Amino acid sequence: MEKNIRIEEIQKETLLTKEARENRRLIDAEIVRRKEIGLLGTENLSPSNRVLDYLDRVENTDNFVYEITEGLVKDREWKIEPKMVLTIPVVGIGGQEEEAIVNTLINLFDDPMVKTGEVGILILVNRPAGSVADETNILAEGAIDALGLNGMVMDADIPKDLGTTDGPFANEMALISNEAPIGILRDILNISAMKLWKQNKSSQLPILLQMDGDFEGFAIGGFNELLGEFNDSKTKLVQCTSDWDSKEFRTENDWGLWIGSELMRELPQIIKNQINNANLSIEVRNQLIFGEAIQRGIQVPQAERMESVAGKGGYGLQRLKEDELDQNIRISERVAPGGVRTSNEVIFKWSNRRAVRSWIDLRQPPISQWVNGFAVDDLVRGKTPKEKDLDSGDIELAINRTLARFPIPKKLNGVYDNYQLPILEVLERYELERFNVSEEKKGEDLFYLQIKLA
Repeated sequence: MEKNIRIEEIQKETLLTKEARENRRLIDAEIVRRKEIGLLGTENLSPSNRVLDYLDRVENTDNFVYEITEGLVKDREWKIEPKMVLTIPVVGIGGQEEEAIVNTLINLFDDPMVKTGEVGILILVNRPAGSVADETNILAEGAIDALGLNGMVMDADIPKDLGTTDGPFANEMALISNEAPIGILRDILNISAMKLWKQNKSSQLPILLQMDGDFEGFAIGGFNELLGEFNDSKTKLVQCTSDWDSKEFRTENDWGLWIGSELMRELPQIIKNQINNANLSIEVRNQLIFGEAIQRGIQVPQAERMESVAGKGGYGLQRLKEDELDQNIRISERVAPGGVRTSNEVIFKWSNRRAVRSWIDLRQPPISQWVNGFAVDDLVRGKTPKEKDLDSGDIELAINRTLARFPIPKKLNGVYDNYQLPILEVLERYELERFNVSEEKKGEDLFYLQIKLA
């Protein structure tokens, strides 16, 4: 019987693309690591006890993280107990995010649940130990006070030696030691939120929303609609939809930025929406979750139950460079199958500075923004592009980097029979006749669509 089950698993595994099989292998290795170090939570506990159990495990597993969070939340409390906590890591050196975080708080204030305090805001201003602090924390605290927000600003020096190139995800992400291991910053924020819940003896476990500090407002919906996604008890994690824009560089003013942004938002969603389909086969769901399709467009924000974060061991106290959000989705699905959902009923808008820089430097659409990587001293934040640099002219817009980083399977049973269909479906919404679309083959089985204005 066991042999037959194993044969069936192998057969299902062969239906995955090589990227999905490799990602599945990495996630399984990460789950083993968390079990070995005692970080993975105990099953069959109540939601509250899962959180308490996780806090005990953190203390035994990584005393540095436990102690730093003790100091961050000591003698702190919310104005009112929030239904949702926004956790926001920002860099606190060189003035890189001083303006952005204030702008984010002002934009958040437009949401009714933020105004009432039902949405709490937890900001971690971080910098490498020994570096000179800027005024990010002062400005953020000032904005919270002026707007009357239910928010806190935590300030921390992060030891540089937290970066590592070791571990099961090193080949994928940690190419060099990283001075700003974003995964562990998100762990510090989540653990701090859990301790605030614990010490204030709240009966309500809030939803945790991982987000960034360059929020430009909602294109659709808001936090009330996002909380509604959790009315179904089976839902553990919701990956939201995002878009770009900024007051300085309107995406719609440049056709390359504009159509790239539309593809970035809508193309993944056509595929990702399928994970909400109760009739979707397990094989196709695994392809969507563990393949590259689930991760692009923009990963942030992710909303999830506090007890679910605890049950899977958070982000694993990882000192890794990037893609902690990809890992988070996949760990969630592996630990609680069927609990991951996606939504396009709430669309967050984010600063397009990184997308603008990628377009200027590489003439690649915003979907390729990740070629401009993340670091403490982020040059993208410091550069001010000139509007003339954005002019696309007659430059051909090739999605070759898109499909290299976002390899859409040629055929996905139950979703589409030809990989061009979801791309053409997006373009049809934007007057397809405006574009010339052609296919080009590169290598044995890689195909790319070339798109340019007609």
